[in-house]
Amino acid sequence: MGTLIRLPGDRRVFVAGMYWRHEDRYPSKKILKDGARNKDFMVAVRRTQAGAIQSGFTEPVLNEDGRHEGKPFKGKMYSLAAAVAEVLQEPWQGVFDLGDGRYWYVAVRENYEVLPDGDFIGDYDAVDKRMREHASYDAWRLTVNDTTEKLLELVSKSVKQKPIRDIRKNTWLPVLIYSGVVGTAVIGGVIYLNYVNEQIEQAKRAALMHRLAIERAMMEQKAKANVPWLQFAGPFTFLEGCLHGMSGIPLSDHGWLLSAVSCQQAPGGAHLSSQHFNLTWKWSPGATMLVSPPGAISHQGSEIDQFINGLSIPASRNGVLLRSSVALRKLYGMAQLTHVAIHVSLSSSVSPVSRLPGAKTPPIADAQKKLWKVFSVSMQGPLDALAMNRTWETLPGLRWTRMVYPVMSSKKEKNEAQEVTMYGNLYVRNRPVDMMHRPAVALPLKPIHASDKDKVIPQGVMHDQP
Repeated sequence: MGTLIRLPGDRRVFVAGMYWRHEDRYPSKKILKDGARNKDFMVAVRRTQAGAIQSGFTEPVLNEDGRHEGKPFKGKMYSLAAAVAEVLQEPWQGVFDLGDGRYWYVAVRENYEVLPDGDFIGDYDAVDKRMREHASYDAWRLTVNDTTEKLLELVSKSVKQKPIRDIRKNTWLPVLIYSGVVGTAVIGGVIYLNYVNEQIEQAKRAALMHRLAIERAMMEQKAKANVPWLQFAGPFTFLEGCLHGMSGIPLSDHGWLLSAVSCQQAPGGAHLSSQHFNLTWKWSPGATMLVSPPGAISHQGSEIDQFINGLSIPASRNGVLLRSSVALRKLYGMAQLTHVAIHVSLSSSVSPVSRLPGAKTPPIADAQKKLWKVFSVSMQGPLDALAMNRTWETLPGLRWTRMVYPVMSSKKEKNEAQEVTMYGNLYVRNRPVDMMHRPAVALPLKPIHASDKDKVIPQGVMHDQP
């Protein structure tokens, strides 16, 4: 439901929290009623500077102060999203602190159109959740996080907007009733005809909303399927699942000694990631292949490779990505703090996600432009530094795919820290325009240790500010 917003220094009354949809042409009153969902009769229609047309809907907006509190506001109102959407170059998103624990979130995409649910008011957690839901769309050009002062600055630069109007108001029917031109029977017939038409329109609106809900669910599912980092569990969740599954694996089986454990994850669908384990058993005196763990025989009968399915773990919902320079700086810095060896290499990029409905068909060059890059990452270090610390969870885009755990040899000292090796991917935002005008980042060709201070930060990264 829309909320009244008054900005100090601007006489207009704004409304935030509307639902938006794309229009193929300037909508008639009937088309607007079809989109009103039998409750959202307050409508704002806008034509963007790119020629796109949008309609915004909300229920009657209530007063929040004075003696009219709780009653519908009857004055002139303007859409806040429409006022600021074209001030900044799209695509952009903004979060503005309105005070009293309330935040306004706006998301503007192609052709300066507001996302259907990109005009939203709520508390911090609700707004943060909405931003994460939109993280699976194409890379955002700009993200604004500010107060009402910045919002007032943007509004002051906006182009003239048409006020929000109530599409239920019908000017010709009262004239007929009170002019005495028509009789009671005619009035009754008109009222009955309006009632029948309203029932038909309600059925059409219900069918339309059902279709829109299905299309929206399909669009979101397709967008998530094209975003790989939302199909894997986060770093800590993956490691926690690995350690939990490994706790039930014995160190020996009929004389065969457990040599190494590899824990891996793969997309499992339905917001889950599937885990499995590869165990390596080595022969020891007294063991025999006649009584052995199940698995494939290797190394002329001296080893057995066993595959075990693990439990499904929840995939990460954090779709935020950092620029490559910022992400690599954070990656190397965290490696220094935890004293681990790290190797990073650039692997192939993946395809972009689908465009939003109503967006113009982009040129072939834009359609083929990669929206993110993938760095292959491997780390080696103490288990407590890599597996038992939530620090790595704070690096957006980092996803472990495999952990190799060498079982402690009896020849090692008991107090010696057990080292594990991690393999995974670091997903970062791609900025092709910047890459054309800036020197390439020099990536290390061999593992980097925390002691190699002169090699930890690649040349060119130090001068790239977040």
